[in-house]
Amino acid sequence: MFEDLRRVTIGSLSSEVEVLPADYPASKLIGVMFDRGVDDIFVRSRDKVGLVSMRNLLAVRDIANQSASSLATSVPKLTPKVTVDEAARQMASIRVRALPIFEKNRVAGQITASSIIEEMMTRGLQRIRAKDIMTPKPVTVLKLDPARKASSIMRQKQFDHLPVVEQKHLLGMVTSRKIVSYMLPSGSVGKGAIGAEMERRLDYPVERIMDTDPLSCNVGDDGRKVFEEIKRRKQTYTVVKLWDEVQGIITPRDFVKILTETKSEEQVPVYIVGLPENPFEAEAAKLKFLRVVDTMTKSFPRVLQARSVIKTKDGRGDRQRYEVSVTFATPRRNFSYTEEGWDLAATYDAIVNKLKRVISQKHTRKATRSVRTAGEETF
Repeated sequence: MFEDLRRVTIGSLSSEVEVLPADYPASKLIGVMFDRGVDDIFVRSRDKVGLVSMRNLLAVRDIANQSASSLATSVPKLTPKVTVDEAARQMASIRVRALPIFEKNRVAGQITASSIIEEMMTRGLQRIRAKDIMTPKPVTVLKLDPARKASSIMRQKQFDHLPVVEQKHLLGMVTSRKIVSYMLPSGSVGKGAIGAEMERRLDYPVERIMDTDPLSCNVGDDGRKVFEEIKRRKQTYTVVKLWDEVQGIITPRDFVKILTETKSEEQVPVYIVGLPENPFEAEAAKLKFLRVVDTMTKSFPRVLQARSVIKTKDGRGDRQRYEVSVTFATPRRNFSYTEEGWDLAATYDAIVNKLKRVISQKHTRKATRSVRTAGEETF
């Protein structure tokens, strides 16, 4: 249904983005996010860009002495030529709603979950039902559970929404944004320090801060209707119900995840060794390697196995240099490629470029042989 999105690049869906400096005070950062009504914001530190989300803010202890970069999570760098389905895969895997687009080592824009979903709406989203999109059996809380418990669940499971239920019936919704707003000192958003007061501020039942009019839909509602209602209500979720019982939850991640599930699965056995400890860098490396495999199998369909080994070499300060080797086994021979670089994702991209040159040379040789054969037949 969304096969054509593999040919659409994210450059066509790019939107303007603001990137804050690494030393931007965390206390002011929160104020900016609330004033602008955003749940995510980008922060630049040296040659990397991080993302600060409301989930990151849940872990703050001493906001008066923290910088924005200390709260940020690393995110992969995308270029305008990356396809929409690959961007969707990365968003879904690391549970974010926006990724930066780089051009000539600068942030030229961003790709958001909303822009991807808008594109999906023109390609048959109405033919998918809410029950096919939702995350079933969502984690829930009770109305008398302390907000501290909800905050802990969100941090551990990387959630932004928790339905509040009573005997499977929906009472309300508690979000990471609402918890952060209650963590802050009274009087003004984004000023002062959370410090030790934070825990005491979360010592109240979630019913005090839950949305008592949560957005919901029926299991049979079509995807277009669901998304349009989310936009109209300016929400980031909808709870899926059957009669009056909670069946699941739909967030932007569930929409973009459709693209990752409809993409055909690679049949070649794939192995990767030496992934970095950072889960976001590790996921980005895996996605890049799969792109290498996809490029290879298009011209060499009889690949028996694909293997990549990542070695960390001597770094410079807090930066690491990587050596990446990729090997493809085919019935006739093995193909091996090695590349070094400071950025793991860019190193895999360099291997893709090497591979494309090899494939191009193969096609050129094949075309030359065909011309010679045709010439011989004319005599």
